[in-house]
This record gives sequence, structure tokens and C-alpha cells, in this order.
Amino acid sequence: MSKVVGGARVHRSIIKDYGIVTNYGQKIYYTAYYAVTLGYGDSPYFNLLPHEMAVVAVTYDFRTNQPTSKPLIVNKYNPAYTRNFNFPSHVEYRIDNYSRAKDWVMDDQRGNIGKFIPNKYYK
Repeated sequence: MSKVVGGARVHRSIIKDYGIVTNYGQKIYYTAYYAVTLGYGDSPYFNLLPHEMAVVAVTYDFRTNQPTSKPLIVNKYNPAYTRNFNFPSHVEYRIDNYSRAKDWVMDDQRGNIGKFIPNKYYK
């Protein structure tokens, strides 16, 4: 199956982020939600309600040094409220730069830690 590219794009603007540490202060995970803008013709694939927006959630695991990503739906007014897409793979292939979000987290780990991964979580 060839990759169908939509007009949707993920942007390096973080809607919400958080970190998880052990009781001893050891970093475990960092998660950032990167905003997605939809292009013409993408709305039927994303099927968002008026108060919702699409994001790419990227979680960096400090123990394995690997990021994982998935598309999510968040409430525009309170990003603590999220829900999964019914068919996330159908949405992933519509975002033409989907893998970039993983790169942003990895770039940060290679030397610019603190710029996009706030140290406030890890004190």
C-alpha cells in the first residue's frame, strides 16, 4: 500500500507536556503533545468535534532512550481530556510529517535538553 499524504501537518508547538520521575528523582518518561493542523479534505478522516483538536503525542522513555508516538484527540479548552482515534493508522498516514515529532524529542536528547523538555519535571 502506498503512503497517501494528506494536507495535515504536525507542528513543533507543544499543547501540553509532562514528565514522570521515580521517588528518587530518576527520569522515566517525558510526553509532549504536538499540535496538528488539518488540510483540505482531511476532516472526514479525523472526525473531530468542534471543541477538539488533533495532536501527536510523543513519549520519550529515558530508560530505553526511545520515543514512541501516537495520534490523539484533545479537548481544545482542557488538554487533560483526551481520547484515542478509532483507527489511528488511518490518521497517521494523513499527517505528511508525522515522524518529525519523534525527531524533535530525539534532537532534544542529543544536546539541547531543557529547551523543549523542561527540567521543571525533574527536580
